[in-house]
Amino acid sequence: MRPLRLLVSSLLGPLLLLIPPCLGADDELGGEKAVLDNHLFSYNISHRQSVCHRYLEWRDGKRELKDALSGLELRPLMAMGDFFSYSEETGINREEPGLMAELMDALGESANFTWRSSFGVMEQPEDLNKTWTELLLWGIETYDIAVNWWDQSVERMEAGAAYVEPWFDGSVILVDEEDPPVADDSIDLLNWLKPYETSVWCMILLTIVLSALAYQLIEHLTDERDDRPFWQWFSDNVYLSSLNFTQNFEYAPSHVAGRICGVSMGVWALVITATYTANLASLFVEDQRPALVVDSIDQAIALGIPICTFKGTNADFIIKRRYENAIRVPMNTELQGYQALKRGECGLVAGYRDNWLGFEHNTKYNPDCDLNWVGRTVEIIKSGFAVKADAGYKCSSLIREVLNIHMTRLISEGKLEEVWEKHRSKTRDQNCDVESSDTGRRQLAAKSGLRKKREQSARKLKGGPSAAAASGGGGSSGPSRLTLKQMLGTFFLHWFSTFIAILVALGSKYYRKVFGLSMDVVTSVEKVMYRKHGPTVGSSPPLNTYRSARAMSSSARENSLDIGNLRYSDRSNSDRSNSDRSNSSHSESRGRFLSLRRSTSVIEQHPITAIAEEGDRNDEQAEEVAALRGELQKTKKELDDKMDMVLLLLRKMQPTPAERDSDSPNLPDLAA
Repeated sequence: MRPLRLLVSSLLGPLLLLIPPCLGADDELGGEKAVLDNHLFSYNISHRQSVCHRYLEWRDGKRELKDALSGLELRPLMAMGDFFSYSEETGINREEPGLMAELMDALGESANFTWRSSFGVMEQPEDLNKTWTELLLWGIETYDIAVNWWDQSVERMEAGAAYVEPWFDGSVILVDEEDPPVADDSIDLLNWLKPYETSVWCMILLTIVLSALAYQLIEHLTDERDDRPFWQWFSDNVYLSSLNFTQNFEYAPSHVAGRICGVSMGVWALVITATYTANLASLFVEDQRPALVVDSIDQAIALGIPICTFKGTNADFIIKRRYENAIRVPMNTELQGYQALKRGECGLVAGYRDNWLGFEHNTKYNPDCDLNWVGRTVEIIKSGFAVKADAGYKCSSLIREVLNIHMTRLISEGKLEEVWEKHRSKTRDQNCDVESSDTGRRQLAAKSGLRKKREQSARKLKGGPSAAAASGGGGSSGPSRLTLKQMLGTFFLHWFSTFIAILVALGSKYYRKVFGLSMDVVTSVEKVMYRKHGPTVGSSPPLNTYRSARAMSSSARENSLDIGNLRYSDRSNSDRSNSDRSNSSHSESRGRFLSLRRSTSVIEQHPITAIAEEGDRNDEQAEEVAALRGELQKTKKELDDKMDMVLLLLRKMQPTPAERDSDSPNLPDLAA
């Protein structure tokens, strides 16, 4: 009987072990709570089992490797999160246990082991001021297996971590917020104001008015007011200053101070016009360019764009180690990183491929459907479960070898993809794949209107030529309006030059007041008048008389040139028949003749002749007065020659008898 009982127990024992995992498995799953005490980072308590006897059975050929864990109650350390839905009050979520729970169930069914009645849970390592690597090493030392998407790294392998066949693609990718397509067909009537900020335009208007006042002050100091009412004087200067702003230069100063102010105004207008034209053209062209898409870490570094990372993960270490100049913004969770991207605290998120495929259609991570995977994969990383690399003490490596077999089977049979699809369908609460017929860009199907637009200030080019190269030659995301800070140097140059011009005008006025001499072009006569009348000569009537005489002399010279032109014109007319001559020719000739005669008379009788004679009595001024008198005599002689020429021309243009009977004056009257 005893041998029979032993035979029955040996045959029924393994079958009895199969009953718990199979009995109502689908109906009773859910609500299990962690039963293993979890003293984080305490190495005094260990829940890791020894499976060396199973290893010996496999080595001796009593078990197949795929069945080496059959009947074992595995003790995993489960990581709470998006892939394992667990709470201390209700245990494992019955409706949505999470991807890792379903994956462990599939492995348990394939390898014939259980785990729901013998597991522990772990918290985020940041709560304990620890890293993920430290948590992994403690977990595989204390439990049979650490269930999470642990990134494979040399550092962890050297510390004793052995990985099961990867089930998670932890490749590092970049996620960016897509700017919405804004279809703006409205007419912008103020687009001509775009090149400058409002402060610059206000400064331009202020400069135009102040320049007019400065030029008016210079005219006052240099006696160039020209008997005008103050308001007309001021309005004329504002008008001229406004024309100068458009590079249509209208100032005609005769004094050195006014010329300094005019040159300064011209240079200032040139720079303002050049920058305005260039920036306006750039803004118009930029409106037709697509928005800059940053799709690499090198480009983000060149543009100074911060990158949000999952703190303490392998992706965070990769960016920190390989891209030392990158601006990292570590976040405690991936969700915080995506939320920071929406707030504009960072320009990119360094995420994980498989995680992003689930987050893309989840309102918690991508509420506006405006987040997109950009660029190529930054780093290929495979992730999966991990066990202790132990081949002799507790033989934990056997667990890895067995799970490798069953994980590979799940992958080859497509069951892993089914688990993934089931998980993603449960977390998907919106559809971001609907394409708009108008824009062809991704838009939220459940919402209408434009998406929120993120502030783009972080995308201004900061890297100079290197940044331009990194961005594909674009340089920056586009030109911006010129600020007062950028243009202040141009205004300062003009103000400083105008100040110098005012100082020159003040110096000139002071010089005349003290010494009675002028810095103008009439120095010779003023010196003579100063000797006779004293320091008040600057405003004396004789000086004004001289200026009027000089103006008359200039007018006479112009008339003499006109007479020369008339000579050639009338010479051609002389070849014509007498019938072609008209009264207009006589009228024009008569007017010019009278103008010449008046100019000659003014020069002969003008007081300037007397001034020159008195100046001749002073030996010190004799030379200058002689030169002035010679110039006047030369002008008079030229006028006399022209008058003789006119008389000859008029004799050739004798009027007809009908003209003599008309009201037109005759030649003898003109000659008289």
